[in-house]
Amino acid sequence: MRSFTFYRDLGRKKTVALLAALVVFGSPFASVAQPKPVPHPPSPRAAKPPAGQDPDIVKVQQALKEKGHDPGPVDGIFGPSTRAALQAFQKSQGLDPSGRLDRGTVDKLGVQLTQFTPKQPVRKPPTPARPK
Repeated sequence: MRSFTFYRDLGRKKTVALLAALVVFGSPFASVAQPKPVPHPPSPRAAKPPAGQDPDIVKVQQALKEKGHDPGPVDGIFGPSTRAALQAFQKSQGLDPSGRLDRGTVDKLGVQLTQFTPKQPVRKPPTPARPK
């Protein structure tokens, strides 16, 4: 690396010409400092869907769309439009319109889920009245 005195001794015109050449043509060291990217083999995680997307929810969204209830984009995310479509479907089928994916809803939709296991809603038995 040259010191500032080198550039001062060059004179004003030569220094300006050198700086202009560096701006126009770039630094000769710029290509040396940047390594070429190395291609990496795909990781086993690459086969999984992106975070937040569930293949079972994609199946539910497709079934809702086929049955005339629009869940919005079929993206595998259980968002507000999917929940609203699920509630509308549940209401049309005479189910409790909870907006939750329970066993009865999954059966009526006719989908086979792989990872998600819906729970049957637990109904509490009525509490007996206490004698006074």
